[in-house]
Amino acid sequence: MCVLRPTPNRFFVHRLFVTVSAIWLSCWLLPALFGLEASEVIASSAVIRIWPEKAPGSEGWTHQERHLSTELEKGSGKKFEIYSNVVDPTLAVFPASHEEANGTAVIVCPGGGWYNLMWDYEGTDLARWLSARGITAFVLKYRLRPTPDGGLEADEKGKELRAALQSNVSVYHGMVSEFANMAVEDGREALKIVRASASEWGVKPDHVGMVGFSAGGDIVTNLVLTENSSERPNFAALIYGVYLNERAVFKNPPPLFIAVGSDDHRFVPSEVKAFSDWQASGGSVELHVFAGSTHGFGMRKLGRLSDQWLTIFESWLRAKRFTK
Repeated sequence: MCVLRPTPNRFFVHRLFVTVSAIWLSCWLLPALFGLEASEVIASSAVIRIWPEKAPGSEGWTHQERHLSTELEKGSGKKFEIYSNVVDPTLAVFPASHEEANGTAVIVCPGGGWYNLMWDYEGTDLARWLSARGITAFVLKYRLRPTPDGGLEADEKGKELRAALQSNVSVYHGMVSEFANMAVEDGREALKIVRASASEWGVKPDHVGMVGFSAGGDIVTNLVLTENSSERPNFAALIYGVYLNERAVFKNPPPLFIAVGSDDHRFVPSEVKAFSDWQASGGSVELHVFAGSTHGFGMRKLGRLSDQWLTIFESWLRAKRFTK
């Protein structure tokens, strides 16, 4: 993996993406000339730091980021990549192939309750899927609530948080709002970086969208509804994403795609509210509620109706002219 570290200068963005462009040649174009498979190249994505120095608001953090591979369902034999204790937020870049590139970019925000990131099936797996369809994808690794080695339930506060998360997402969000707000700021800065250097990636600045899974949906919601239109994504998707908006939605917000399982009882009401808010504001919105499906399907094939969300999402992207 190609890792980039920007200089401390606040005007690092241009120099950074010139460097990224050179790395893109080595990570994508040159291997292609030597006959390597696209999947081999896409796996070697560049990584961009979101902040040139320590991220604002967490300068004093001293804990270490953790990465593990674990089973979500015990005995399944299928392991998934998870990050926790993220201190230094980054963007992992999955460029579209030169032949397929269509000028659209998507920032993917994985979920994980603001204490984990479901890195592959809510992040890099979707990024590879997008890049294969001509869309340059960026996976956001945003800051998280610090957790002990044993996970969220390893201390009394964590057990209290876990109970709140299982019963009421809004209450839980209030308990971790400090970290949720940091995640939003990481997302805001990521969107600025992608837009500022869109030409280096062959991206149109008005074709930059965001997809948020679960907690990652809170980032997308806050940015798509920001008062500053230059800081909004041009389209958005909430895949069982957190939507806790209490504000009036401005007229004609960016197009929104929503997918959720009918058995995801904590999230269905908020997704329905998002749909209603968009309709009331005159915005373009689609809501898909998949029968017999619950939370966390992501890119996994579970033999349920939720397996179809990607096919529908691709059709939606075409209809909105964000892909060919």
